[in-house]
Amino acid sequence: MIQGLPRLFALVDTFGERIDRYLVGPARPFVVESLDHLQIDPARRQPVKARSPAFDCEVLLTAAIPEVYSPPPRWAVARVRSLFPTAEGGGARRIYVARGSTPRRRVVNEDEVRELLVRRGFVTVSMDGKSVAEQAEIFAAAEVVVSVHGAALTNLVFARPHTRVVELLPANDPKPLFWHLARTMDLDYDLVVGTEPALRRQHDVWMNDADTVVDLAELGRVVG
Repeated sequence: MIQGLPRLFALVDTFGERIDRYLVGPARPFVVESLDHLQIDPARRQPVKARSPAFDCEVLLTAAIPEVYSPPPRWAVARVRSLFPTAEGGGARRIYVARGSTPRRRVVNEDEVRELLVRRGFVTVSMDGKSVAEQAEIFAAAEVVVSVHGAALTNLVFARPHTRVVELLPANDPKPLFWHLARTMDLDYDLVVGTEPALRRQHDVWMNDADTVVDLAELGRVVG
C-alpha cells in the first residue's frame, strides 16, 4: 500500500502509455483492485510466477522501494487516498481490528480483550475478505482504532486526522512501522506492549510471527 503503490505511481506518471507490459506477481485481490483503479488494461498485465522464464526486454523499468522504517512521504499517502476515495458516511466509531483467520501474530487473550473493549463501546471488525475500498471506508469512519500489529493497520492511510490509534505491540517484534504512518497522517497514536516474555535482544525471523498477550490493565487505561 505505501511501498508498492508509490513505485507504481512513479512509473505510470513518468512513462504512462509508453509502457507495453506491467510485470505482475501473484494476482492477490489487493493487486488486482489497485491495477483496476489505476485503469491499467488487463491485456498489459504480464503474470510473473516464481519459476517464470526470463523475459527479453528492450527496456526494463523499475523504481526504488521506499524505506519501510521511516515516515512514508506525504505525496504517496495523498495518492493512495485519492485512488480509493472514501465517503463521509456512517460506520462504527470505535473499532477493534481482529486478526481474522490468519494463524500468525495471534492475540492469546483475545476473548478478554474483546470483552474489555465491548464494555467501552467497541465493535470488532476483521479485514478478511474485504476489498481495499471496503477497508478504507471502515477506517475512514473510525474515531478510535485498536489493533494488534499487522498489515490491517496499513489502512490507517485512510483515517481522518486525529483519529485515536492504539497499537497492541508484541514484546518480541516491536517494529515502528505504524507509528511512522500515524505521524505522517497526524493521528493520535499510543501503544500497549505485550506482557509475553521478550526472550532475547537479537531479532530472529520467528519473532515476525510471535503471538502477544495484551496487558489488559494498560489497555483499559489507554482507551479510557
